[in-house]
Amino acid sequence: MIKMTHPILEITKAGLHTSIQDLGRYGYQEYGVIVGGAMDSYALRLGNYLVGNREGEAAIEMFYGNTIFRILASSYIAITGAKTRVLLNGTTVPLWKGFHVEKGDYLEIGVPEEGYINYLAIRGGIHGEVFLNSKSTYLRGRFGGLGRLLKNRDILLGRTDVKSDHLLKRSLAKELIPTYSKHLTARVVITPQANYFTKESIRRFFSTVYTVSRQSDRMGYRLDGEPLEYRIHQNIITDAIPLGAIQVPDNGLPIILLSDHQTTGGYPKIGIIASVDIPLVAQLRPGQTLSFKPISVQKSQELWIEQEKQLVITKLTS
Repeated sequence: MIKMTHPILEITKAGLHTSIQDLGRYGYQEYGVIVGGAMDSYALRLGNYLVGNREGEAAIEMFYGNTIFRILASSYIAITGAKTRVLLNGTTVPLWKGFHVEKGDYLEIGVPEEGYINYLAIRGGIHGEVFLNSKSTYLRGRFGGLGRLLKNRDILLGRTDVKSDHLLKRSLAKELIPTYSKHLTARVVITPQANYFTKESIRRFFSTVYTVSRQSDRMGYRLDGEPLEYRIHQNIITDAIPLGAIQVPDNGLPIILLSDHQTTGGYPKIGIIASVDIPLVAQLRPGQTLSFKPISVQKSQELWIEQEKQLVITKLTS
């Protein structure tokens, strides 16, 4: 059966950095193709849950809000992510909860009070170029989604033949909704490559308050603070880079590698952010601060398993 797409949204005001993203394209890193996908995968997954989509469906990712959409077809929408004011025809609508929209409505996402990134999930998903099984926009490669950032007067396509009345009762337990602050203490698993750094540098890494640099982007958040020092003055043999790896280049200032990170690299990685904390790191703005706390691999896995259990329970009880 062919699923027909129709115009569903028009970008009236595109905002700072707005694109189509899903959970990314897995299985191609050995060919040099990054995973990409949503910076805050947790917020995207819950947005799709609220509107009845599969959790990896494409949504609209917005950095720092300040976006306006005109609704071109009746549908069901949810806004998740950063704490911000959302207006539907001038009336406030809640975050982290689905709501109906009608043709001709205007939806405005304000500048966040807390956090950095919002997601607009719409019933039936957003249509875009599927490249290697993903619609995620990768700007450097110019593929996925529209192959670029969204801009004013763009018309987005989606499905209008999907029912949504049964979704009105869907809601999220308070403990599932994250809170964002101007400072985050992120939990980190130390890697074997930490041996490349002096003991004093490792101590400093876990005692320093770092600032997110304005040179940060979807590839990685660069950190400003006291530089770390190498014990072994040489780069590693280039190896794979996982999401959340904390790479330390020659200047000694850490870089947290995020959604659009490269597939391999030759700088030592002092640690890896616990998976449950990566979305919270992504929600930090340039100029905000974070510090690090050591955690074991086992504890990191336990936190992730507990989060996934809560999400499964939520879906089963909806």
